[in-house]
Amino acid sequence: MRKRKLQIAVLACLLAVLVFCVSRSFGHREGDEATYRNWARSQDVFWRLTSAEKRLPGPLVRLFHMRGLMERYRSKAEAQEEALLGSGYITNVSITVTNGSESKQNLSQITYRLRKALQGADVWSFHMASNQVVITCRTRDVPLCRQALKDY
Repeated sequence: MRKRKLQIAVLACLLAVLVFCVSRSFGHREGDEATYRNWARSQDVFWRLTSAEKRLPGPLVRLFHMRGLMERYRSKAEAQEEALLGSGYITNVSITVTNGSESKQNLSQITYRLRKALQGADVWSFHMASNQVVITCRTRDVPLCRQALKDY
């Protein structure tokens, strides 16, 4: 019985955290900076839901309709990203690197350099295309990205 109570308490805490995360994303602001913040929040909620889905038992995932929530936040983040790209607030910048392999060590090094350079940025992402690193970041952060990968 004691184990069952502990499980119920843990479930209640997880549910409270989920409700808090979802309710934070309902703020209505205007402008590119606000859209950027909402994009960051939508991506954060999506990744938290993805993590929770992996850890929770299957019946609980179905009970909370986690897949539907994940899809909603993923599509919301994609729409916000497209709007930000269209407005020019964020951009895709392509930087040529000499060590352009997609090895785990190389990706870790690029991530470290970008994370160090973009300390104030909430959201950014990158992927490799041959010897090109394609980074999605705020337009004002492009020089920082170029500097971070200048000698790489």
